[in-house]
Amino acid sequence: MSCGMRADGIRDADDSFPVGFKFYPTEDELLVHYLAKKTSNLPLPMNIIKEVNLYDYNPEELIEMYKANEEEKGWYFFTPRAHKYPNGSRPSRAASHDYWKATGVDKKIRKNDKILGYMKTLAYHQGKAPKGIKTNFIMHEFVLPDSESVSKKIIRKISLRPTTTTKT
Repeated sequence: MSCGMRADGIRDADDSFPVGFKFYPTEDELLVHYLAKKTSNLPLPMNIIKEVNLYDYNPEELIEMYKANEEEKGWYFFTPRAHKYPNGSRPSRAASHDYWKATGVDKKIRKNDKILGYMKTLAYHQGKAPKGIKTNFIMHEFVLPDSESVSKKIIRKISLRPTTTTKT
């Protein structure tokens, strides 16, 4: 594990926690303590979520660039919300030569009956739509309720789908 400061004075992500501590935020913590603060230009609790345009890379490249311990549950990124058409609201989900495809409906993230934001689940497909091959990579996209009008930043978490084993 590398430790130290970057040239810009920000601590490296893997130097942010004492040994034994991991970054496992809840959905509401991501929305309240990270995304809402980031979009309001308020200080974040830690500089643990990197700012990257995910659609410039495939998941393997991102994991290699932002290595985490084997036991980590995912990689978190702030990323701009891109649109498929310049004046449209439909999000663009093309990535490198492949694409992310939404799987189901948006989940409302609530706390005390207040909607904090939404989470969308997407699966990574290799190849061109609609004939791409689904991979084991999944992405959870977290947006604030007013993201379309106020903020162009969202949080995305990339992880591997748990593999199932069959008994013989």
